[in-house]
Amino acid sequence: IDGSGASYALTDMGLSAKMRSKFAADNDSIFSTLDKSANLRLHKYFPDSSPILLSDSMQADSLSLLFGEDEIDLAGKEIMDEFGLDLKKDVVPAFTKEIALSIYDIGDPLPALTILSDASTNPEGAQKTIDTLINLIWEEGKSESTRRYVNEDKVAFHEKDGSITTVEKEPVQIGDSTLTQFTLAHQSRTSTNKYASPILDKILNLKITIGLTDDHILLLSTDPDIAENYGAGIKNSTIDALLAKHPYQMNYLNFHGLASYVANFLNQFDSATGEMAEFGNALIQAFSSFDSFSQVSYFEGENNIDSEMNLVIDISNLDKITADFKDLERLGDRLDDSGEFERLFSSVQDYKDVPADAWFADDVYFLTSKGVLKGKDYFRPADNITRAEFVSMIVNSLKNSSQIDLSQNSSYGEPQFTDTDYGDWHYYDLNLAKNLGIIKGFADNTFHPDQTITRAEAVAILMNTLDKFPAIKDSLPATSTRKYSDISSSRWY
Repeated sequence: IDGSGASYALTDMGLSAKMRSKFAADNDSIFSTLDKSANLRLHKYFPDSSPILLSDSMQADSLSLLFGEDEIDLAGKEIMDEFGLDLKKDVVPAFTKEIALSIYDIGDPLPALTILSDASTNPEGAQKTIDTLINLIWEEGKSESTRRYVNEDKVAFHEKDGSITTVEKEPVQIGDSTLTQFTLAHQSRTSTNKYASPILDKILNLKITIGLTDDHILLLSTDPDIAENYGAGIKNSTIDALLAKHPYQMNYLNFHGLASYVANFLNQFDSATGEMAEFGNALIQAFSSFDSFSQVSYFEGENNIDSEMNLVIDISNLDKITADFKDLERLGDRLDDSGEFERLFSSVQDYKDVPADAWFADDVYFLTSKGVLKGKDYFRPADNITRAEFVSMIVNSLKNSSQIDLSQNSSYGEPQFTDTDYGDWHYYDLNLAKNLGIIKGFADNTFHPDQTITRAEAVAILMNTLDKFPAIKDSLPATSTRKYSDISSSRWY
């Protein structure tokens, strides 16, 4: 590419897409506070990890360009009066030299996020800003009505639903500096649902470290091992090559790392059906043809910036790429239609009218955990079941047992019955059941979805289901020879 523009070329690696742009500043003041001779350095302080996302850039003191001097002075006076901080001398210098961000997989439900900022211009002001911020958040936290003071370094958040989140503050040593680490731990309420799988207990269990290191670097990190791993430096040949241009800005996205993280995350919460794991593996496969994306911006002359973006896609087998993404789309649709995510969150569902010692509680909560039953707050165990509700339970059972190939049996399209419509909650389930041959409806092409289902109708739908899915039928015990005195051979059922 000569000058500015876009280029697409076949290389040894595959299809290379490049974009290049030039930016000439009309106002030299934009560059006046940028040290164009300096090299990016903060990546050297990150843990030695394989980043999913990495961004590192020189910063300009652009506060006066964004706001007028009068506004800055007014804000500065308010901050000084309220917190005793000098906006221009204490706060702003901590963020006007170089800032870097890295997101990387550490095997937990959430990836680690580490942000670094070069605060060497005024480290005393940066430390003062950090201390003020920590004290403000901590004191406000202790005074909140929904939180209970435990001791000077620990508070507990008591939520209305009965869950408790504790936050503990403690010092942590990194080099010769003492930083502050917050430990968050979430404990869900005691559930009457013995099948509950409290997701938040896994996600909201993390450590957040904030402070100023002895290298005068402001650090904010959710990496629980940042104290041990800080300063190791990212060792990645691709990133090294990007930094070789002495850029003032560098962005990097690893598609493989992103896909692997999502797959690992889904695996942690997968059910017996394996649908989430299958989708995660398909995601990895779909992005296997993509190389990492990168953007490098560097100085060219006194007031010019060149920016280059690169992405390489292995197109040696286009049919495979197309098939991979079609497979990903199909599995994504199935995951959505099967209600796996709903099942995941409904597995922590408690019903106010289903106590743990009720004779039906185990059945209700087991089917809720599998996504067969879906409700909120109340189950209403004494109510009758409608025809639509019963069909929905059958369809949910089939989805969660992976008996339906949703790519071949769509629940979309025109409503199958004249008394159902697109806006009805049961539209998709009735359409799918009709397409599968589980239900037929009445002679006038109605279904009467809100009508209470009879025992005979329920048995008929169950038998239709077993006939359509012989694998389920064959797994059942031998047929009973029991006869009922109120069933005549002349009746339709």
